[in-house]
Amino acid sequence: FCNASFPFVVYFGCLGAGYMFIEISSMQRFVLLLGSPIYSLTVVLSGLLIATGLGSMSLPKLEKYFRTRTDLMTVAALTLMAYAVAAVFLGTRVFDCLMAYSFWIRILAVVAMIAPPGFLLGLFFPAGLQVVSRNSRDAIAWAWGINGAFSVLGSILSIILAQFSGFSAVLLLGGALYLTALLAFIRLEKRFSYSHGQ
Repeated sequence: FCNASFPFVVYFGCLGAGYMFIEISSMQRFVLLLGSPIYSLTVVLSGLLIATGLGSMSLPKLEKYFRTRTDLMTVAALTLMAYAVAAVFLGTRVFDCLMAYSFWIRILAVVAMIAPPGFLLGLFFPAGLQVVSRNSRDAIAWAWGINGAFSVLGSILSIILAQFSGFSAVLLLGGALYLTALLAFIRLEKRFSYSHGQ
Protein backbone atom coordinates (compact mmCIF):
# COMPACT_ATOMS: atom_id res chain seq x y z
CA PHE A 1 0.00 0.00 0.00
CA CYS A 2 2.83 2.40 0.81
CA ASN A 3 4.24 2.07 -2.71
CA ALA A 4 0.94 3.29 -4.13
CA SER A 5 0.32 6.07 -1.59
CA PHE A 6 0.96 9.01 -3.96
CA PRO A 7 -1.34 7.90 -6.83
CA PHE A 8 -3.83 6.81 -4.15
CA VAL A 9 -4.02 10.31 -2.66
CA VAL A 10 -4.02 11.94 -6.11
CA TYR A 11 -6.82 9.70 -7.36
CA PHE A 12 -9.29 10.10 -4.52
CA GLY A 13 -8.31 13.73 -3.97
CA CYS A 14 -8.99 14.59 -7.62
CA LEU A 15 -12.35 12.83 -7.43
CA GLY A 16 -13.37 14.87 -4.40
CA ALA A 17 -12.27 18.26 -5.74
CA GLY A 18 -13.24 17.53 -9.35
CA TYR A 19 -16.77 16.52 -8.42
CA MET A 20 -17.32 19.74 -6.51
CA PHE A 21 -15.87 21.84 -9.34
CA ILE A 22 -18.30 20.27 -11.82
CA GLU A 23 -21.25 20.39 -9.42
CA ILE A 24 -20.86 24.01 -8.33
CA SER A 25 -20.08 25.36 -11.80
CA SER A 26 -23.12 23.49 -13.17
CA MET A 27 -25.36 25.01 -10.50
CA GLN A 28 -24.21 28.46 -11.52
CA ARG A 29 -24.60 27.83 -15.25
CA PHE A 30 -28.20 26.64 -14.99
CA VAL A 31 -29.39 29.60 -12.92
CA LEU A 32 -29.96 31.48 -16.19
CA LEU A 33 -32.20 28.74 -17.58
CA LEU A 34 -34.18 28.05 -14.40
CA GLY A 35 -34.46 31.66 -13.28
CA SER A 36 -33.38 31.26 -9.66
CA PRO A 37 -30.35 29.99 -7.71
CA ILE A 38 -32.72 27.96 -5.49
CA TYR A 39 -34.23 26.14 -8.47
CA SER A 40 -30.82 25.55 -9.98
CA LEU A 41 -29.38 24.19 -6.74
CA THR A 42 -32.35 21.87 -6.21
CA VAL A 43 -32.57 20.50 -9.74
CA VAL A 44 -28.84 20.20 -10.44
CA LEU A 45 -27.93 18.75 -7.04
CA SER A 46 -30.72 16.17 -6.98
CA GLY A 47 -30.26 15.24 -10.65
CA LEU A 48 -26.51 14.95 -10.32
CA LEU A 49 -26.61 12.85 -7.15
CA ILE A 50 -29.22 10.46 -8.53
CA ALA A 51 -27.29 10.05 -11.79
CA THR A 52 -24.05 9.52 -9.86
CA GLY A 53 -25.68 6.81 -7.78
CA LEU A 54 -26.98 5.08 -10.90
CA GLY A 55 -23.50 5.24 -12.41
CA SER A 56 -21.99 3.60 -9.34
CA MET A 57 -24.59 0.84 -9.45
CA SER A 58 -23.98 0.24 -13.15
CA LEU A 59 -20.19 -0.19 -12.92
CA PRO A 60 -20.19 -4.03 -12.75
CA LYS A 61 -22.48 -4.27 -15.80
CA LEU A 62 -20.53 -1.72 -17.84
CA GLU A 63 -17.23 -3.48 -17.16
CA LYS A 64 -18.48 -6.44 -19.20
CA TYR A 65 -18.46 -4.30 -22.35
CA PHE A 66 -14.80 -3.26 -22.01
CA ARG A 67 -11.61 -5.28 -22.24
CA THR A 68 -10.28 -3.81 -19.00
CA ARG A 69 -11.52 -1.52 -16.24
CA THR A 70 -8.90 1.00 -17.33
CA ASP A 71 -10.48 1.19 -20.79
CA LEU A 72 -13.83 2.01 -19.20
CA MET A 73 -12.30 4.71 -17.01
CA THR A 74 -10.48 6.18 -20.00
CA VAL A 75 -13.69 6.50 -21.98
CA ALA A 76 -15.47 8.01 -18.97
CA ALA A 77 -12.74 10.59 -18.27
CA LEU A 78 -12.41 11.65 -21.92
CA THR A 79 -16.19 11.94 -22.27
CA LEU A 80 -16.37 14.11 -19.15
CA MET A 81 -13.69 16.40 -20.52
CA ALA A 82 -15.53 16.60 -23.84
CA TYR A 83 -18.73 17.51 -21.97
CA ALA A 84 -16.95 20.31 -20.10
CA VAL A 85 -15.43 21.72 -23.30
CA ALA A 86 -18.77 21.54 -25.14
CA ALA A 87 -20.61 23.22 -22.26
CA VAL A 88 -18.12 26.09 -22.25
CA PHE A 89 -17.95 26.65 -26.00
CA LEU A 90 -21.69 26.32 -26.60
CA GLY A 91 -22.18 28.91 -23.90
CA THR A 92 -25.78 30.05 -23.58
CA ARG A 93 -26.84 29.09 -27.12
CA VAL A 94 -28.70 26.03 -25.89
CA PHE A 95 -30.29 28.07 -23.12
CA ASP A 96 -31.51 30.67 -25.62
CA CYS A 97 -33.35 27.95 -27.52
CA LEU A 98 -35.01 26.59 -24.37
CA MET A 99 -36.09 29.88 -22.73
CA ALA A 100 -39.33 29.96 -24.70
CA TYR A 101 -40.53 26.69 -23.16
CA SER A 102 -42.40 26.20 -19.89
CA PHE A 103 -40.62 25.93 -16.55
CA TRP A 104 -41.21 22.17 -16.29
CA ILE A 105 -39.80 21.57 -19.75
CA ARG A 106 -36.71 23.54 -18.77
CA ILE A 107 -36.34 21.43 -15.63
CA LEU A 108 -36.46 18.26 -17.73
CA ALA A 109 -33.90 19.78 -20.10
CA VAL A 110 -31.53 20.52 -17.22
CA VAL A 111 -31.90 16.98 -15.89
CA ALA A 112 -31.24 15.61 -19.39
CA MET A 113 -28.07 17.71 -19.66
CA ILE A 114 -26.73 16.94 -16.17
CA ALA A 115 -27.58 13.23 -15.99
CA PRO A 116 -25.00 11.87 -18.51
CA PRO A 117 -21.94 13.48 -16.87
CA GLY A 118 -23.38 12.61 -13.45
CA PHE A 119 -23.65 8.98 -14.50
CA LEU A 120 -20.00 8.95 -15.61
CA LEU A 121 -18.87 10.63 -12.39
CA GLY A 122 -20.41 7.78 -10.46
CA LEU A 123 -18.10 5.21 -12.05
CA PHE A 124 -14.83 6.49 -10.63
CA PHE A 125 -15.14 6.10 -6.87
CA PRO A 126 -16.32 2.46 -6.77
CA ALA A 127 -13.79 1.56 -9.47
CA GLY A 128 -11.01 2.96 -7.29
CA LEU A 129 -12.31 1.16 -4.22
CA GLN A 130 -12.31 -2.14 -6.10
CA VAL A 131 -8.64 -1.69 -6.96
CA VAL A 132 -7.31 -0.55 -3.57
CA SER A 133 -9.37 -2.99 -1.49
CA ARG A 134 -7.50 -5.96 -3.02
CA ASN A 135 -4.59 -5.65 -0.61
CA SER A 136 -5.74 -3.43 2.24
CA ARG A 137 -9.11 -3.06 3.91
CA ASP A 138 -7.80 0.05 5.65
CA ALA A 139 -7.42 1.69 2.24
CA ILE A 140 -11.21 1.96 1.94
CA ALA A 141 -11.48 4.16 5.02
CA TRP A 142 -8.57 6.29 3.82
CA ALA A 143 -10.19 6.65 0.41
CA TRP A 144 -13.40 7.98 1.95
CA GLY A 145 -11.44 10.34 4.20
CA ILE A 146 -9.30 11.77 1.42
CA ASN A 147 -12.28 12.13 -0.89
CA GLY A 148 -14.30 13.90 1.78
CA ALA A 149 -11.49 16.27 2.72
CA PHE A 150 -10.84 17.27 -0.88
CA SER A 151 -14.58 17.69 -1.49
CA VAL A 152 -14.67 20.35 1.22
CA LEU A 153 -11.49 21.93 -0.15
CA GLY A 154 -12.87 21.78 -3.69
CA SER A 155 -16.08 23.56 -2.76
CA ILE A 156 -14.08 26.44 -1.31
CA LEU A 157 -11.53 26.57 -4.11
CA SER A 158 -14.21 26.53 -6.81
CA ILE A 159 -15.70 29.77 -5.49
CA ILE A 160 -12.29 31.42 -5.12
CA LEU A 161 -11.18 30.39 -8.62
CA ALA A 162 -14.49 31.51 -10.10
CA GLN A 163 -13.90 35.01 -8.72
CA PHE A 164 -10.72 35.29 -10.78
CA SER A 165 -11.32 33.08 -13.83
CA GLY A 166 -15.07 32.47 -14.02
CA PHE A 167 -17.16 29.33 -13.62
CA SER A 168 -16.34 28.13 -17.12
CA ALA A 169 -12.71 27.77 -16.09
CA VAL A 170 -13.82 25.92 -12.96
CA LEU A 171 -15.82 23.47 -15.08
CA LEU A 172 -12.85 22.86 -17.38
CA LEU A 173 -10.60 22.39 -14.38
CA GLY A 174 -13.05 19.83 -13.00
CA GLY A 175 -12.76 17.87 -16.22
CA ALA A 176 -8.98 18.16 -16.10
CA LEU A 177 -8.95 16.79 -12.55
CA TYR A 178 -10.75 13.68 -13.75
CA LEU A 179 -8.16 13.24 -16.48
CA THR A 180 -5.50 13.49 -13.76
CA ALA A 181 -7.45 10.93 -11.75
CA LEU A 182 -7.37 8.64 -14.77
CA LEU A 183 -3.56 8.76 -14.85
CA ALA A 184 -3.46 7.99 -11.12
CA PHE A 185 -5.94 5.15 -11.63
CA ILE A 186 -3.69 3.54 -14.25
CA ARG A 187 -0.78 3.62 -11.81
CA LEU A 188 -2.94 2.22 -9.03
CA GLU A 189 -4.09 -0.64 -11.24
CA LYS A 190 -0.50 -1.54 -12.06
CA ARG A 191 0.83 -1.30 -8.50
CA PHE A 192 -2.01 -3.06 -6.76
CA SER A 193 -2.21 -5.74 -9.44
CA TYR A 194 1.52 -6.34 -9.03
CA SER A 195 1.21 -6.50 -5.23
CA HIS A 196 -1.77 -8.82 -5.55
CA GLY A 197 0.21 -11.08 -7.84
CA GLN A 198 2.95 -11.37 -5.24
